[in-house]
Amino acid sequence: MREIQYRDAVREALDEEMARDPSVMIIGEDVAFIGGNFKATVGLYEKYGDLRVKDSPISEAGIVGMGVGMALTGLRPVVELMFSDFLLVAADQVINQMAKIRYMSGGQATVPMVIRCPIGGGRSSAAQHSQSMQAMVSQFPGMKVVVPSTAQEVKGLLKAAIRDDNPVVFFEHKMEYSNKFEIDDSVELIPIGQADIKRAGDDVTIVATSSQVMKSLKAAETLAGEGISCEVVDLRSIIPLDRETIIASVKKTGRLLVVDEAYEFCGIGAEICASLQEDIFYDLVAPIMRIATPNVPLPFSPALEFPIIPSVEKIEDRVRALMAYEGRPAAAAAVPAGVSAGLRATPLARRVAAERGVDLGAVAGSGLNGKVVRSDLDGIAAAAAVGTVIGRNGDKKIAAQVPYSGVRRIIGERLAESKFTAPHLYFTQKVDVTALLDLRARVNARQEKKTSVTDYIARAVVLALQAHPELNASLAGDVIEQYANVNLGIAVAAPGGLIVPVVKDAETLSVSELSKRASTLVEKARTGKLLPDEYTGGTFTISNLGMFGIENFTAILNPPESGILAVSATKDEAAVTLGADGTKRIEIRPVMNITLSVDHRIIDGLLAAQFVGEVKRLLEAPVELMVQDWE
Repeated sequence: MREIQYRDAVREALDEEMARDPSVMIIGEDVAFIGGNFKATVGLYEKYGDLRVKDSPISEAGIVGMGVGMALTGLRPVVELMFSDFLLVAADQVINQMAKIRYMSGGQATVPMVIRCPIGGGRSSAAQHSQSMQAMVSQFPGMKVVVPSTAQEVKGLLKAAIRDDNPVVFFEHKMEYSNKFEIDDSVELIPIGQADIKRAGDDVTIVATSSQVMKSLKAAETLAGEGISCEVVDLRSIIPLDRETIIASVKKTGRLLVVDEAYEFCGIGAEICASLQEDIFYDLVAPIMRIATPNVPLPFSPALEFPIIPSVEKIEDRVRALMAYEGRPAAAAAVPAGVSAGLRATPLARRVAAERGVDLGAVAGSGLNGKVVRSDLDGIAAAAAVGTVIGRNGDKKIAAQVPYSGVRRIIGERLAESKFTAPHLYFTQKVDVTALLDLRARVNARQEKKTSVTDYIARAVVLALQAHPELNASLAGDVIEQYANVNLGIAVAAPGGLIVPVVKDAETLSVSELSKRASTLVEKARTGKLLPDEYTGGTFTISNLGMFGIENFTAILNPPESGILAVSATKDEAAVTLGADGTKRIEIRPVMNITLSVDHRIIDGLLAAQFVGEVKRLLEAPVELMVQDWE
């Protein structure tokens, strides 16, 4: 390890890449004779000469335009702009030329160039020389956007950027150039798009860019003395964005703070908040917070400038606010009675607990790191019903009152509508599943991902619907719509009530593919993470209560679908079979009942009987179900 200045890391990266590849060259204002505005190219002109280190006129559009031309003709130019604010002067060359040529040429031309430019306030450079433009540039596709923090990141990422065949905008923070950092004796390339956890923690995730990483680390050190454990994630690049590292960290901590010096409105924090919601919402114990520069021009006066830009103190205060939001005191204040320090629960669990009057502090969580999840409250409600009386209704003692709302109310209203508007007709077949169970056992013995009986039933239903497309239909006003694709719903008993995730275009999937898709959707349904598109648009539904030991039942149609198949439990029964010599004999065979419910307005009895008969045939001779798997 050795200690060098931030600007020296820039120079070393440029020097090593120019020595390695003669096509690498530098162009910019004052990069040659005086070594750059922030002295990051000192000595390179003397070493590589005028052809590879070029001073340019004061014309940012011209500088970037020349860089684009050089890149298109085989060079790897590194363009230096004195301030990131000047990207606006060269906006057409950056956004409409550099970023788009590879796409518009159909990949025939590449633009392997880097634009280096400083960002950030703190030097009293005023409103036109202090902006942080990384968020603006990130909105335009076609270029990578890098925001290094320490000298180690600067060197490793700049070398990677120079070798990249895509254009890269490389933002260096002007307040770090003279700061010293420890750096490896030999710095390897750092992949662009790979964030780095600079400090591990359990309570709060701080995602930071550029110099905000160092500020976040200082804040984390102070907060550790208050018992708050912060995980600091150095984003390193905005495009591409390392979503996986952020998601994994937030799933562990349950809290997220994003720190970036660009303007707050439409900034990096806003994008991370919005794009990660569907992945982390149910893991959060407090709202996502962000620190950025307010949407005002940066003042020249230090007394006005420093209060505006992000600071260590602001990070500390915002982390304390995140911790306090959950009811946990940030410092040494007393913990309220009945609330445990660091209490963690998903938003859904909090809502249900509030509706039922349950003290979350008394609930043992089964989620990640002891987090209370929705299912943890089921036992609490049941225990209250045994001996607790909260009111009376005549001679009946009320033990609990659960709101009839949300998903349960919607399902109840839909099923009532179905039962009283669609005349139901039922058909039951007894299916011998000896061959099916044998096939399943042989398939599961050969693969890691195990298939379920429901997977084979689903495939049989899909094939039967293709043979009898009249059942893959619904009533739409004055017409019956028959559908070319099978969107197969699978009824799931979720914590909030029945829900039916839908496997779209199921006719294109083999048994194994159906199994994987269905397993993913069922798990999302049970954890409350289904998206609206994943439980709408079904054309036919399967309801399997056999897994709970139910031997026979009929299912209510899921409107506007015309059919639903109820699958009962497998049980051993005596059956008459024919031996090899043609004589009859009695054997014990595994059988199950399947019951088809149809909307008699759409489906006639004969057609329904043929359909359920086809399902029975496929399940009793199941090899046909595996054709697509074995192709």
